[in-house]
Amino acid sequence: MMRRVAVFAPSLAVPPGWESNISGHIQIPLTAARLLMEAGHDVELISTRARNDYVLPTMAPGDVPVRFVADTRRRGEIGDRPVRYRANPLAMTRQARDILRTVRARKFDCMHGFGYEGSALWLGALGRLVRGKTPVVFSLLGPLSSSGWRTLGYSGIDRFTAPTAHVASSVGTRLGQVSVVRHGVVRDLVAEEHSTRNLTRRRVLFWREATQSNGGDLCRDAFRLLARAYPDLIFSFALRVSRDEVPGLEDLERSFDNVEIFRFPYQRGPDLSQLMAESLCIVLPFRRQSIHPQLSVLESMRAGVPVVALNVGDMGEVITDGTNGVLVQERSPVALASGIERIIAKPKLATSMGMAAGDAVDADWMWAGFTDALNDVYSQIPQRSDSKARSRGTS
Repeated sequence: MMRRVAVFAPSLAVPPGWESNISGHIQIPLTAARLLMEAGHDVELISTRARNDYVLPTMAPGDVPVRFVADTRRRGEIGDRPVRYRANPLAMTRQARDILRTVRARKFDCMHGFGYEGSALWLGALGRLVRGKTPVVFSLLGPLSSSGWRTLGYSGIDRFTAPTAHVASSVGTRLGQVSVVRHGVVRDLVAEEHSTRNLTRRRVLFWREATQSNGGDLCRDAFRLLARAYPDLIFSFALRVSRDEVPGLEDLERSFDNVEIFRFPYQRGPDLSQLMAESLCIVLPFRRQSIHPQLSVLESMRAGVPVVALNVGDMGEVITDGTNGVLVQERSPVALASGIERIIAKPKLATSMGMAAGDAVDADWMWAGFTDALNDVYSQIPQRSDSKARSRGTS
C-alpha cells in the first residue's frame, strides 16, 4: 500500500565543503527517504532552516522534496558548537506551527521522525496535537531516558523503532511496542580508495574528533605506550575539528617519529580511505556513543579492518570479541593498549579478523529488507480515515 510519509530530520543542511562528510543522524533519514520513495511511497522531507549559504548533502535524494521549518535552537558552526543547545520558546512555537500546517495541508498518512531523545519528546508533543489524524513513528538513533515526565512526553508517538536491542530495551513496555529495524551503512570507504598499489598494512588508526567522549585521551596515552614498543608501525590520528579536542596530541607527534596526525579535510598526505586500507586495526574507544550503533565502527568493519573499542552501549551487538574485533572491558590506556596489542602482535590475525568484520556488516548491517521492515511498522499503526478510503478504493 502506498502511503504519504513525512520524514522529519532536523539540521540536514551543512556548510559548503561538508556535503560529502555528514553525520549519521543525517545519513540515515536521507537514505530512508530515498528507499521509501523508490518503494512507491509519496515522501517529503521536513527539516529545519539553516543559514543561506548552507547546502544540502550530496546524498540528498533529488526526487524527494524538502520543506524547511523554523529551527528551535541556536547552533554554532560545526566543530565549535556548545555542549548544550538552548531551545528558543518562540522558535519552538514557530516550528510547531510550520510542521502542523504542512502535515494538515498535505494530509500525510504518517509522520516519521529520526533522532534522539529531544526530537522524540518534541514529535511526541506534536503527535498529541494530531492524534487521530496523522500517526507518528519515531526511529531512535540512541536510547531514551526512563524518567517519568519524559514517558508522558513520548506518549504522542504511536510506534518506536530501534536499530539494536540495547536501544529497544530503553523504550520498555511502558511506551508500547518497539520494533528492531536495522539500518545499513551508507559510506563505503573501500569504494573511496582509488589507489591501485598493493598497500602494506602498517598503521594503527584513530579517526573521529579526539574528544574525551570519543576516547581521544585513552587513544593518545595507549599510542604513547605502544609507539616505542612497535617502531615499525605507524600510529595515526585522522581528526575532524572539535573545540573539545583533548590536549597533548601535537606533543605526542613531536615525541615519536612513528606518530602522525592528519586533519580533515586532509590537505596533506593520504585521505581517510587510504589510511584505513593501510591499517592493521582501527581504534575507536568511545566512552559515550554519539549514535547507535556507532557508524564509524560499522564503516571501519565494512572496509575489512578489525576495530578495537570499549565494551559500552551496543558495541557487543556489532563486535564479537576475538572474532571480528576486540572489546576492551576497562576504560584505561593500559587496557586499551593491551587490546590493540592482541591484533598488532599477530598480523595474520588482523587479516582474518578484518575479513570476519566485513562479513559481519554484510550479513547484519546492510539496507536490504529495511523498507519491508518499515512497511510492517506502518501497517501496525492506525491510518487516517481518508487513507482507509483511498485503500478501499484501490483494492
